[in-house]
Amino acid sequence: MGLWRNAAFVRAPLDEAQAGLEHVLTLRGRKPASWAAPSDLQHARAATAPWWSVGGFAGGADWTCLLTAPFDILTHDGAVVMRELARACGSEVWQLDIEDGDSLRVFRATPDGLTRAGFLSRELDEGLEFDPMLLVPILCDVDVAGACNALKASAPRASVQVFADGRQTAMHPADLVRELARTDFPDTQAVADAIADVFGGANARLVDNLITIEHLIAGRPLPVTPSFALWTRLEN
Repeated sequence: MGLWRNAAFVRAPLDEAQAGLEHVLTLRGRKPASWAAPSDLQHARAATAPWWSVGGFAGGADWTCLLTAPFDILTHDGAVVMRELARACGSEVWQLDIEDGDSLRVFRATPDGLTRAGFLSRELDEGLEFDPMLLVPILCDVDVAGACNALKASAPRASVQVFADGRQTAMHPADLVRELARTDFPDTQAVADAIADVFGGANARLVDNLITIEHLIAGRPLPVTPSFALWTRLEN
C-alpha cells in the first residue's frame, strides 16, 4: 500500500482554530458526544458518517495543524466546512490529501473564496471530469513564506530525501515547500515529509494519518500538549 496523508492547516493560534471549529460544527448540526464510533471510521465519508472527530495542535510559525476522522470532513461537499472555518477564523485554511502515493490534492479556503490544485485518482474513478486547470503547483495559492522562514531559522540543517530524475538528493524542507509553490515533484513521500516539517514545526511527527487512527478514531486525546480533540455526533 502506498502513502496516505490527510492533514489540514489553519493560519491561526490553537485556541482560535478550536473556537472556529466548534462554531462550524454547531452550524453543521453536530453536538459533543462521548466517543462510540466504529473502528472503521477511517474508511468512512463525512457526508454519510454520523460521527465526526477533529483534533488540533500547534504547528510551525503561526499555523495550527488539524487531523480529522473521517479524513474528508473539511473537503467534502465542495469543501463547505473548510470555507466556513476560514470565515470563522478570518484566515487561510488548507488541506493536503495524498492517496495511495500516486495522487495528491490541495484545497485552500480564505474568507473570500476557495481554490484547489491537483486531484485524487479515486475522484476520476467516481466521475470527476478531468480539468487541465487543476494541474497547477499544489501550493501555488498557499502563503508558505512565514512557516518556511521559521523552519530555516530554527532548523537550518534539516533535510528531506527527494527522488527525482532518477536520483536521490537532500533538500531543506523549506526549500522544497517553496518549490511546490512554483512547480511539482513526483516524490509524494518527500512532499508529505517537507510539508509536515514546515507546517508542523516541532510537532511534525504528528502530521500523520496513524495519529488520527490511533488517537482520534480510538477516542484518545492527541499525544501532545497543548492540543484539543473534539468528538461529535450529528443531532437527529
